[in-house]
Order: sequence, then C-alpha cells, then structure tokens
Amino acid sequence: MVATLISGMSVALYTTLVGAVLYVWLTVNHRILTSGSINLIGAIIELGEARERA
Repeated sequence: MVATLISGMSVALYTTLVGAVLYVWLTVNHRILTSGSINLIGAIIELGEARERA
C-alpha cells in the first residue's frame, strides 16, 4: 500500500514539474511574440508615415 502511495506521489510531482517548466517556456515565448508584434506594427506605421511625407 505504501508503494502505491509513493508511486502516485511521484506521478503528481512529475506532472507538477512538467507543468511549471511548460508555463515558464510558454510565458517567455508569449513575451517574445508580443514584443516582436509591437515592433513590427511600429515599423509598418513608420514606413507608412515616411511614404505619406514623401
């Protein structure tokens, strides 16, 4: 019975660690994509304004 309990606890710990690592990885990727999108939109607006002036 103790072996079954320990086995279940190890599965719970493993899934918690995997979830934590995936959360950090996805958060970093989201921030990279968000900042990249903002920079791209800013560059497009600058090009549009430059063409409007010319």
